[in-house]
Amino acid sequence: MSGFVQMFDLGGDEDPPEEPDQPGWFGPPEDELGIAVALNLVVGRSERGAVALTRATSFSNGLTLSFLVQARDLDQRTAQTLFHDQHPFRPGGADLPDGFLRLGVELPGGAKASNIGRPQPFPEGDPEGPVFIHRGGGGGQGRRDRVTMNNDYWVWPLPRPGTIRVSCEWPLVGISLSTVDVDGAPLTEAASRVLSLWRA
Repeated sequence: MSGFVQMFDLGGDEDPPEEPDQPGWFGPPEDELGIAVALNLVVGRSERGAVALTRATSFSNGLTLSFLVQARDLDQRTAQTLFHDQHPFRPGGADLPDGFLRLGVELPGGAKASNIGRPQPFPEGDPEGPVFIHRGGGGGQGRRDRVTMNNDYWVWPLPRPGTIRVSCEWPLVGISLSTVDVDGAPLTEAASRVLSLWRA
């Protein structure tokens, strides 16, 4: 054993602590291959920006909504800081930067969730729901005067058949509160055909 390892006692021979299973409300099951449903809907747009809902991916317990977002005619500084604006320091609607893209859903029955809500807790059991959690996406790119972003959001629980209302607002590019209705029936049906990666 090297002197460095002895000095810092890295403990490399010890078994690592057991990782807890990801709760179902926090994201898609890791052992499922979701079913994608094309949507191709514009949620909101202006002369300087557009927010589109490209697809939903259904899983047994929820779904992922994928957004394509573009802003144009930006000054160079705004284009450079727009990605940073997507991570506000404070939850809730107060003091949000104009560059922060507000997104939310209303599920059949009227329950609502958005990306300006309080940070999701980590309860012992499942939260009451619904939850609407940013789950990454394809990243994005920026040029001198425009920015493109791809964002995925996890919606839990799986909505029952009915209308899902998706809303957005983006003050920076002049998009006021805008909504689009999504037929939830095909998304629920797709969830019944989800494949397990480990079971035949």
